[in-house]
Amino acid sequence: MSLVAPSLQPGAWAPDFALPDSEGRLHSLTELNPGGLVWLTFFKISCPTCQSSLHFIDRFNRKLASVNARVWTISQDPPDHTRMFNKEFEIELACLFDSEDEGFAASEAYGLVYVPTTYLIEPDNRIAQVSVGWDRAEFENMARTFATAAGIPNLMLFDDDEHVDEIRLGCASKN
Repeated sequence: MSLVAPSLQPGAWAPDFALPDSEGRLHSLTELNPGGLVWLTFFKISCPTCQSSLHFIDRFNRKLASVNARVWTISQDPPDHTRMFNKEFEIELACLFDSEDEGFAASEAYGLVYVPTTYLIEPDNRIAQVSVGWDRAEFENMARTFATAAGIPNLMLFDDDEHVDEIRLGCASKN
């Protein structure tokens, strides 16, 4: 269980949105993964917990490439800054942008207080699971649920000799 309770709890309706990708094309929640679970991680590039979490989320996403399941991120930073961040940290995740100019519309709709915040969303747009900050056990549970739904029931996330923090608090959202 997260150290900080999210505003939207499992069972709540996930708000729809229309957010641009790096090419400026708009994407809605319902089109991100029709008929399957949707993975959304809100982040900002200045957050150390986001930086380390995105490394593991990107690795997880790469392991899903063979089944065409996609993990989505939503950056609270401008596209050019996020592209530089992704290049520096070798992140290849699909990214949408929640603009400050638009009042962080998606972050506000989801009631974000901290980043990273990750949601697993059911095909009927109900929130299945949520995690605020980094909680290894929560991440493993969410990843297992998502991978199983994608047809990979025994996906290994971490190497046995790899140090992975159990819990890390995130940063304040939208500032």
